Amino acid sequence: MYSYSALNSQAYPTPEQLLKSLRKLKSDAPENVDDRPFIATAERAKMVNSRLAGLIRKRKTAINAFGWKILDIKTAQESEDTLILEQFIKTILEHFWELPAFGKLAFDIKWGVLQNEESGIVSHNQVPVYFKKRDLYNYKAFGEDFYEYDTNKLIKQDDSIIIMSTDAYLFEILFSELYRHDATNEAGNFIRKLKGLLQVIDKGGTAEDRTIAELAAEQVVKNNYVSTSDMIEFKLNQLTATSGSIFKELIEMYNNDETIAILGQANTTELPDYGGSRAALQVQ
Repeated sequence: MYSYSALNSQAYPTPEQLLKSLRKLKSDAPENVDDRPFIATAERAKMVNSRLAGLIRKRKTAINAFGWKILDIKTAQESEDTLILEQFIKTILEHFWELPAFGKLAFDIKWGVLQNEESGIVSHNQVPVYFKKRDLYNYKAFGEDFYEYDTNKLIKQDDSIIIMSTDAYLFEILFSELYRHDATNEAGNFIRKLKGLLQVIDKGGTAEDRTIAELAAEQVVKNNYVSTSDMIEFKLNQLTATSGSIFKELIEMYNNDETIAILGQANTTELPDYGGSRAALQVQ
């Protein structure tokens, strides 16, 4: 199983590490392409950001909401292969959300003729007799060619597969997600400081007094009291709560960036509660 070292001890890679991993997606030579750090970071984002996961579920639900039929091109009627083909098309639709999200989707496939009278599944034509989705980490689509990872090397494959590739929308939002995550953490730090910053004022105490005061300051929130000499004073400096609004604005901006990248618009999540949202979405 592939492991991206930048995610071993932190939620996200640094901006420099992210830029390096994204550059590995763009190359003129397949041996220089490695999309696994990108996929690992994108999957981490899907786990860390519940809003992002919800937007992806919307796309997945929308894909599976459309009705479809399998008809013989000559008779416009269902054929003997309908039941066989339906299960494989359902598998494709179930996983199709991965194609625009990660930029690729592949299935191993084997063709044959099915003759199973007991189950009622019979085919006189070549149909899929084996169909399984490929793990995102073990292959790479490069143009019309298919490569498989062998440790850190790419080996061209000629196996029978169905493979699709496109631009990944998660590629577009990872930097926004990284900054959104940082802004959220900073907002949390700011909220914790709203109660006030504790200032230790040294009025001429000894080195031992200062050491005791510093230790006491670390524990004052937990213990709710401190014991110091007359030469040490504690002062609580209040912060202005309204100065934290910048974090709210930044987080909303990054959230909108992600919504637009995934859904094509932000109306479904940003329209006001009392603003004709149904009519606006119908037009959209």
